[in-house]
Amino acid sequence: MPTLLLLALLVGVRAGDQNGGIIGGEIATPHSKPWMACLFLNTPKAHICGGALISRKFVLTAAHCSEDKFRDVKVVLGVHNKTKPDEHWQTFAKVKAHFHTPDPYNYVTRKNDIVLLELPHAVTLNKEVQIIPLPAGEGDINPGTVCNVAGWGGTTKNPNGPMSDVLREANVTVLDNSACDKDLGLNQHMKPTMLCAGDRDPDRDARVNDSGGPLVCEGRVEGIVSQGTDKSPPGIYTRVSKYLKWIKKTIGNSG
Repeated sequence: MPTLLLLALLVGVRAGDQNGGIIGGEIATPHSKPWMACLFLNTPKAHICGGALISRKFVLTAAHCSEDKFRDVKVVLGVHNKTKPDEHWQTFAKVKAHFHTPDPYNYVTRKNDIVLLELPHAVTLNKEVQIIPLPAGEGDINPGTVCNVAGWGGTTKNPNGPMSDVLREANVTVLDNSACDKDLGLNQHMKPTMLCAGDRDPDRDARVNDSGGPLVCEGRVEGIVSQGTDKSPPGIYTRVSKYLKWIKKTIGNSG
């Protein structure tokens, strides 16, 4: 499995410079993942990350996705082909970013790679746009659990290769954190707020531009695509269960 989504971050590349995406896997059935959000830069209009709709006004994604604190980011729901707007799209600009407090994401430590994007008004729920449940509790998802990751990025190992216009998906398996810790590099170590997942197939993985997208396990968003290791397998996700209190408090405070 090639280096996961944030290979670019590991060498100092930030949102807007990213390319790549799900390799291996397959094209998702249109609108079979109605919680998926597609994040674009307003200027230029470029896809940068994925996300997950967790309430009628909040999208969960990775904090590293925007260097300017999401001021120039728009969120689009109901997307299958990111290059062909249609009647299913619901587009939101001027989103409000809620970073983790009191300890926000840090580009050096790469801890707390999580942000809530508050939409300016509630979404319209329908067949193409739905909310995905949060983890049932603060416990860890068991190693060996098969999960699903999806995104709109490239389909080859080449980071400068072609990108997919349509949503693609791949299955990965939750691993013990030690599987990522040994290859993390840069004198970093896996933290309890991180989740490790991978696949035996070296040609099946998520990559850059899939950052921020949900790792869905047993119908719930258990992870956020965050970063990769210096070597090939596996990949690192933000462990959503460790942030439940903060997520619920932030959503509750918004009214």
